[in-house]
Amino acid sequence: KQFLFESNEITFGSMYKNDITLIKDPKIPEYAFKINTESSTPFVVNDAYFSYLEVDNINVETSQKLNSGSIITVGDTVLKFFTKE
Repeated sequence: KQFLFESNEITFGSMYKNDITLIKDPKIPEYAFKINTESSTPFVVNDAYFSYLEVDNINVETSQKLNSGSIITVGDTVLKFFTKE
């Protein structure tokens, strides 16, 4: 699936209140993480300290910069992040 965002903050998790709901992966909690695009550099933010979150094979404890083409692994789910450019 492909998702296009117009918001500066996108939330991910298994609960329907998130912008992106990932219910097929039992390792994903109700709220897992968010992507923040307010600055010119997008970041994955792990403010819930979810232990199954990586960006480009690096464990994300608090936040991690995203590049176009970055691979986000959350639980057993793999996402690929792209910018408009």
